[in-house]
Amino acid sequence: VRIWNEWADDNGDLGPIYGKQWVRWQSPDGKAINQIARAVDQIKNNPDSRRIIVNAWNTGELDQMALTPCHALFQFYVADGKLSCQLYQRSADVFLGVPFNIASYALLTMMMAQVCDLEPGEFVLTFGDVEAPRFQVRKANIQLQRTRLDLQRAEHEYRRHFRELSSLVGIEIPVGSLAGTLNGTESQMSFDEALGRVLDQSPELMAARAKLSADRTSIRREEVEWIPDIVVSAGSGYNFDAKETVAVADVSIEIPFFDRNQGTIDQARADYHRQQNEIRRIELSLRKMLANVYQEYAMSYEHATEYRDTIVPEARAAYRELLQSYKANRVEWPDVLEAQRDYSEMRVAQITFEEQLRRNEVLIHGFLLHDGLRAADGPTPPGHIDAVPKPR
Repeated sequence: VRIWNEWADDNGDLGPIYGKQWVRWQSPDGKAINQIARAVDQIKNNPDSRRIIVNAWNTGELDQMALTPCHALFQFYVADGKLSCQLYQRSADVFLGVPFNIASYALLTMMMAQVCDLEPGEFVLTFGDVEAPRFQVRKANIQLQRTRLDLQRAEHEYRRHFRELSSLVGIEIPVGSLAGTLNGTESQMSFDEALGRVLDQSPELMAARAKLSADRTSIRREEVEWIPDIVVSAGSGYNFDAKETVAVADVSIEIPFFDRNQGTIDQARADYHRQQNEIRRIELSLRKMLANVYQEYAMSYEHATEYRDTIVPEARAAYRELLQSYKANRVEWPDVLEAQRDYSEMRVAQITFEEQLRRNEVLIHGFLLHDGLRAADGPTPPGHIDAVPKPR
């Protein structure tokens, strides 16, 4: 432990401070009293005692101490099989020493509970004089309120996304937690690879191509529509003048001198050519949509990879190093909090980019289709073939 080095003398001695008072308290008859051992014995053998106290404030030796005790006295008590500890701290620097004091005494409580075969209970901290610069309090309060608002916004967004998911799958899902990972395993695809996938398998293009095939069939039908049919008719009757039965037979054929169904053939061909251009238009539209989606996909892939492999690990390492430096009394607690906040922000940014990557990846693999509860757009309808009196 090096946090008190700057107060030590040339021999590295701090005088009879905490450790000495806890385990070698000097009694009037010259005996050394181990207060920690006595506390363990009382917890085990007399857990209902209200005298399980460890005191570091030895008035007779205060002048010999490099630092008079700030956390001066702590008391243990047992209830329902749990060991709790209450600390009285006469002087406290909220943003410098208090966080370390809380962590240290919480750990001490857990260690004492383990030695005494008890469960750890509560840690209660009572302050005498508290030092908290007003500007630091204001900064901390601002940060606290901003963090609360961020948490509330995240909770609202989470519930909204969960309800959207429930509507999309058509199953009532109670709002809760989902287990999984955002980290993908696929390598980054190229734009040409993504475009080939979309143009080859897009349902929009498949529907348009099916419509083109139907228009081709319409042309072939109209091209043979004008060919005349031979009409044969026959019948029988009775001639009342000649008073005899007669038979009638008729064979006819329409000769199309002028009407060879040219109008409907032209209309069918126009529909066919229009559908060819419609397919090209859909291809260009999909390419344009893919350009935007792929740009976001490539950017989010690069950012997610960089945050995952470099930025977040570096931020985590910086936070841990500052935490160790604080324990060694080389930096102040606000510096540690700032590093922790930076690490948390970097982690949130990584999650955001991972989400964007997965979203755009799904769009590309899903042929740029989204909003599954909206009816899909159908192909462009054919023109009305009305060049003949009886349009088809």
